[in-house]
Amino acid sequence: MADYRVTPDFINVYQSLRGDAVAAVDDVVVRLLTEHTTLWARRGRVVGTSGSAWVVEFGTSDMDLTLYWDYLDDQLLLLVLLLKRRVADS
Repeated sequence: MADYRVTPDFINVYQSLRGDAVAAVDDVVVRLLTEHTTLWARRGRVVGTSGSAWVVEFGTSDMDLTLYWDYLDDQLLLLVLLLKRRVADS
C-alpha cells in the first residue's frame, strides 16, 4: 500500500463534506492507495499550466466528486485537489 500527502486545498474541501460524501472519499482514497498502479487509478490524466495530475471521478446520490492526485515517488501519492458539485434534482 502506498503512503500519501495532502494539500491544503484537498483538506479544505474534505473538511466541508458530510455523511455519504466522506465515506465515498475515504473508500476511493483507500482503493487508490492499494491500486495506484492499476488501470482504474490511471484512467484519466489532465495537463494544465501548473503541471499534470491523475483524475478519479466518483460520487454519491447527491454529489459528484473529483479527486486529482499525482505521484511524489513510486510509493508516495499527493492528493492535490478534491472538487465537489451538487447533483441537480431532476
